[in-house]
Amino acid sequence: MTAVGTSFTRWRAEARGLDYRAAFERVCGLGLAVVRLSASWREAREWLAFVGLADKAEKPAETLTVSERRRADLARVLGTGASLILLDENMAGLNRKEVEAAVGLLRDVRARGRTLVVTEHIMRAIIGLADRVVVLNYGEKIAEGRPADVMRDAAVIKAYLGESYA
Repeated sequence: MTAVGTSFTRWRAEARGLDYRAAFERVCGLGLAVVRLSASWREAREWLAFVGLADKAEKPAETLTVSERRRADLARVLGTGASLILLDENMAGLNRKEVEAAVGLLRDVRARGRTLVVTEHIMRAIIGLADRVVVLNYGEKIAEGRPADVMRDAAVIKAYLGESYA
């Protein structure tokens, strides 16, 4: 059996002899992958530090709080190098302090040159983060513009707060 120009037939015997490292190195180019893996670990730890989770790097994901899981997800996305990041209700379930911290973190992400497209119902988060807002009501655009202007729009107020507030 051959894949990517490397024969896997010979290393089966090494694997049976429990010399997995030699087999791995043969497939990956004599340790080159180990160097890449080390660099990947280093970058992953840098992103975890960026989102404030350096001290949780060795913890199982299920031990993280909701806020910490969201930050871990963000670190994972940042590690891909994506220039456009889509966030859908990323702050749902967070308390006021956690929302403020999330907004600050997302501002830092923007400062690093990433573009964010955010779907969010927590308006204080959007006001603190967005340059432009598009408001949908039942799938139709009812307003677009700067956050402060959109917040005063009669159609937005009616759709989200009710007719008595419009």
